[in-house]
Amino acid sequence: MLDRGIWPRPHPRLKFVTNSEFIASRVRNHLGLESTVIYPVIRLESYKVSSRVPEFITFVNPVREKGVDLALEIAARVPKRRFLFVESWRVGEKERRRLQEDLKQLSNVTFAPWTNDMRTVYSRTALLIVPSQWEEAFARVALEAQVSGIPVVARDIGGIGEVLRESGILLPQNAAAEAWAQTIERLLSDQSFYAACSAAASINAARPEFNPKHQMDRFLAIVRECISK
Repeated sequence: MLDRGIWPRPHPRLKFVTNSEFIASRVRNHLGLESTVIYPVIRLESYKVSSRVPEFITFVNPVREKGVDLALEIAARVPKRRFLFVESWRVGEKERRRLQEDLKQLSNVTFAPWTNDMRTVYSRTALLIVPSQWEEAFARVALEAQVSGIPVVARDIGGIGEVLRESGILLPQNAAAEAWAQTIERLLSDQSFYAACSAAASINAARPEFNPKHQMDRFLAIVRECISK
């Protein structure tokens, strides 16, 4: 929770950096503080794949906060499509048992354990779904996929829309699993639509504000401004 009382008063040498416009607006509204937005540094070349065998609809981080329950419902509605649920946060034993029980009912879902090389995942991904249930500050997984031209279907919550802009398919927060299933089927069945979404994904990932050099230059400019005061 943002508590106005714990923050110092504005000072010429005190600058704030936030990781998205969404968070900047929260800081402004709750604390009355202005901040400079610098997006998280992601070395996208570490996620880019040279070729893909697009066999899976991929969902990263199968926990409740990230929308595992909705993802399970979606998979149940498109049984002819193959899904890959990839562990990101370490899934606890209780949650893992629950997930394993749920997956027994879905023959079209494969669970993949945590990996330190996500290229092994993205090289097999046709599209990425991001059904987050909480307000994401950012959505780095979307950019990780987009750098390889992978289309993204996501829930319009928090800073996700800010990251995707017009490059992804944003569904309303109250969209039911059936709406997700229909969107996925359209994307995977219409080759021209898929190609357009893939091209838009690649273009979006190349935005200068996602470039580490651009981000570092902005940060150093803030530091120089503080020092000069």
